Amino acid sequence: MRTGAGLAVALWLLPAAGWAATVESLEVDRAGEYYSASMRILLEVPAAAAFAVLSDVGRLSRLNDSIEVSERLPDNRLRTEARICFGFFCKHMRQLQTVVIGPGKRLAMTIIPAQSDLSHGEAEWRFEAVGPERTRLHYRTELEPDFWVPPFVGPWLLRRTLAAQALKTAKGIERVADERTH
Repeated sequence: MRTGAGLAVALWLLPAAGWAATVESLEVDRAGEYYSASMRILLEVPAAAAFAVLSDVGRLSRLNDSIEVSERLPDNRLRTEARICFGFFCKHMRQLQTVVIGPGKRLAMTIIPAQSDLSHGEAEWRFEAVGPERTRLHYRTELEPDFWVPPFVGPWLLRRTLAAQALKTAKGIERVADERTH
């Protein structure tokens, strides 16, 4: 599966002190112009609550301050704008994507290339209950940027950036889920 900017944005969603999200695993690869990543994150909130927060795609900016705009549009589309940095290389990314909220606590997004800064992109989030108050978030994405990426943005720097952003987003999910229950 190839992940788009919106999907990438979702990964950028992550540090709020006091929340216990943990990145359990993260794999990143680069093959030519294609980037792929998969990760598992343990959240300290129930799966239904975590899924409800992330599937409220029009409000993703509450989860991560890298997301500047998150607007739900008709026909299951989502427009996002985000500022993403890899070391000192930063890019303002715009994305238009289709969103599918599926059964089994699954969320999938596919980039619409003509209206995005990605030539191709897909992402998928699955939420697995690990007890009544814990969730394992499975995330997978593949993307191909439609802009020049410096050669130093290889798997090591991408992994480091994605881990930090994923943790920031996961903590945002925990925080918003907790706010909704109190």
